[in-house]
Amino acid sequence: MFSHLDLICKDVEASKIFYQKVLKPINVSLLMTLEKETYNVYALGQRTPDLWLIPCDDKQLDFKKLGHLCFKANSKAAVDAFYEAALLAGGTDNGKPGYRDYVDGYYAAYVFDLDGRPIEMLYFDFFTFLYRKFIGLFQRTKKQ
Repeated sequence: MFSHLDLICKDVEASKIFYQKVLKPINVSLLMTLEKETYNVYALGQRTPDLWLIPCDDKQLDFKKLGHLCFKANSKAAVDAFYEAALLAGGTDNGKPGYRDYVDGYYAAYVFDLDGRPIEMLYFDFFTFLYRKFIGLFQRTKKQ
């Protein structure tokens, strides 16, 4: 559905380092640097430049009001690694890794990035989802 996403950053150089570290568990790396006269723009991705980091002059911008980003992981270990890398890179906790009650199998961790923007890493554990649905059906059938 999306081609790419632009992230406005108060300190684009620090954000580049932060996102390289926290997205490493899902094989995202720096793919491109656009050197402008007074600043740089960075593009990260797995194979294509999907996440663009763009500097912002507005130091008053409240990033918490702009929604949140959710990155897709291929394992619980990647979610755990994202969380640890984010904290070590200067992010702050917004929800330790674990299953959430939104949907069975929803394993996620939440942090605030260097600009205070909420970011999430999600692994959808389809096995757990199916198992809990199966057990639920079995229990309902057993009661009848």
